[in-house]
Amino acid sequence: MAELSKWQVELKNSIRKPADLLARGMIRESELAAIEKIHEYFPFSITPYYAGLINWDNPNDPLLRIVAPSIDEQDRSGSLDVSGEAENTQNTGEEGTQMKYPSTVLMLPIPVCFAYCRFCFRKRLFNPEVKGEEILKNLGDALSFIKDHPSVNNILLTGGDPLMIKTSMLRKFLREIRKVPHVKIIRFGTRVLTFLPSRITSDPELLDLLKEISEHDKRVYFVNHFNHPNELTEEVGKASDSLIKSGVILANQSVFLRGVNDSPEILRDLFNKLAAWGITPYYIFQCKFIKGSGHFRIPLIESCDLFDDATRGLNGLAKRVKFIMAHFSGKIEVLGTEMRSGERWIFLKYHQARNEALIGKVLSFPLPEQAYWFDDLPGVNTDPRLQRS
Repeated sequence: MAELSKWQVELKNSIRKPADLLARGMIRESELAAIEKIHEYFPFSITPYYAGLINWDNPNDPLLRIVAPSIDEQDRSGSLDVSGEAENTQNTGEEGTQMKYPSTVLMLPIPVCFAYCRFCFRKRLFNPEVKGEEILKNLGDALSFIKDHPSVNNILLTGGDPLMIKTSMLRKFLREIRKVPHVKIIRFGTRVLTFLPSRITSDPELLDLLKEISEHDKRVYFVNHFNHPNELTEEVGKASDSLIKSGVILANQSVFLRGVNDSPEILRDLFNKLAAWGITPYYIFQCKFIKGSGHFRIPLIESCDLFDDATRGLNGLAKRVKFIMAHFSGKIEVLGTEMRSGERWIFLKYHQARNEALIGKVLSFPLPEQAYWFDDLPGVNTDPRLQRS
């Protein structure tokens, strides 16, 4: 048996049992049975590195809230596929390969992560009853699909976290993708920097591979996921620096989360630090209505105020962040709000859309205090501008 690398040893020692949370005082004895059932439905895992960032004496620690299951997850209202990814997969005809927009193919190569965000919009992939069903089965078939669609100029590898794959396997995978001439960008949707930066710093072969395939006109992007400034550590800085020196472009996506970053000061600190570290603030998403994650959701009116307050204190580079709702119909940018005749209105723009006629369309609707999502806005479902042509 091959010797495990440093990052694999660290990953192997992750916290994965509800009893460990009980021993650390994070849950009560009376809650253990319920947490064990939640763990069966949607597992948890906390790497030793990330566990070291958590204040275990504080049950409301924002990083603990991100990765540890809570009793609140017993509320199973919501959906397991808010974005309609099953339909995107059917459009391609290839398992593990999705195509929502003509320029992008999304690939799901693996059904595991370094740790599991409790608000994950793909938590269906990690349920034991369905695990692996939507994962890529045949790279050759997926490549044939991509080759047959010259409109595809970028590939998004996500999951499950693609950096969970061994470097030797990634090499075969990425080199084959690089042979497709019209694919200019390879994106990794990953939380590796957040949860296990040693995956980067302890693997020179990975860095060599990334340097090989990230060319001046065909770049590799890491779209990271930091939600709180406490996740930006010296280890993250070293790993980020190694990636940048290997030609990788770094960006970041965040999510508005109750109890984690529902403060303009926290968001302002996060966005400014990301920009300073060379990790472009890219999107911040309105939290979707995913089963078991209702306790993270924030009303749109509050999210709008948070975003406005946070971005007022940003430098120009950090201001590149966009406030987005990743809706079934497309990516909807939140432009802002204003008062009209004593009533708050929200202004939106289709940043991307399944129906190309909607791209760039600006919409406005009344904004009730208890609207959490696009579909909650009065008139959305009857608005003729949103009907397919």
